[in-house]
Amino acid sequence: MSLTLTRRTLRIGLAPIVLLLSMSCRVVAEGNTINGKANQEVTVEEVIQRLEQVEAKLHSFRVHCLSNSQRQSLDIRVNGDGPERVFSVLVSSRATTNSVWHYRDDGSSRFEADRVQVDVTANGGRQVKRFSAYLVFDEPRGRGKHLWLNSPDSDVRMWGTNEEKYSSTPQGSLEMCPIGFLTRSSGRSYSQELRHEEAKITRREMLEGRSLVVLTTNVRQTRPNIEFYQHRELWVDVERGVVVRCETFERNAEEWAWGIRHRLESGDYQWEAGSQLWLPTSAKEFNWSVHSQGQWKLDSVEVFAYNHWEINPQIDDETFSIDQDWSSLKDRR
Repeated sequence: MSLTLTRRTLRIGLAPIVLLLSMSCRVVAEGNTINGKANQEVTVEEVIQRLEQVEAKLHSFRVHCLSNSQRQSLDIRVNGDGPERVFSVLVSSRATTNSVWHYRDDGSSRFEADRVQVDVTANGGRQVKRFSAYLVFDEPRGRGKHLWLNSPDSDVRMWGTNEEKYSSTPQGSLEMCPIGFLTRSSGRSYSQELRHEEAKITRREMLEGRSLVVLTTNVRQTRPNIEFYQHRELWVDVERGVVVRCETFERNAEEWAWGIRHRLESGDYQWEAGSQLWLPTSAKEFNWSVHSQGQWKLDSVEVFAYNHWEINPQIDDETFSIDQDWSSLKDRR
């Protein structure tokens, strides 16, 4: 089934990022129910079961995406041998990416994109990069490969089990897979996460006119013998069976304040009658730095507009094969 939507181009800069943050917190009162029960009466198990019902309907998808992003980072440089030889340069990167995603419920994905990226340094240097990117990830085999065209890193790169892992992405990171705004994140479904992490309903919220149940997972130490703690909050529209917002909280020591490290947020949902699913046509991803006082500075924000959702299309295995020949793609350089 196909859902066709039209979205205008989104543009962001430093000021619009602040606007997006304020927009994402807008609250409007309106109630909704699940099985005739108000959200105030819903249990954790009922929330999980509702998400499981929706997750069971989604087996594959194909979607077009237009994204606009802004990132800031410190580029550490070494200059000479003196005590002042190390210095940092603030790098701002803005990118517009036009992409197509293919996804299958075994976790396999394919990404094809064209990107225009503008990098700006603190001293005013400016560089415009235009390139194409291809990525496939074969989840059952735990392996993948990517190819950058029109870049210094145009060779095919492989990574996965028992292979050298290439993490070099000189053109910036790939965008968020749309599955994170649908049914799963960090390699498992949202229902599995809530059940495994023994989530509890901590409060109710109103967001964009919808009544939401907020579930909080248990605090966990991410690695043994390392002081690094994490928990997540999932904002669930139980009536629609969707996770509208997912926030990851972190701290590096028990005495540190909690800070939001990562947020996924989706909106402008449209009903797709064929699959009986609510599908987002817009989404946002935020990343913050966290220090001892909690949340610090906004490092990046990316805004997505989704178009032409195809739900449960038949996608052949070759689409996700890492053994396919990409030599012809390099002729585009």
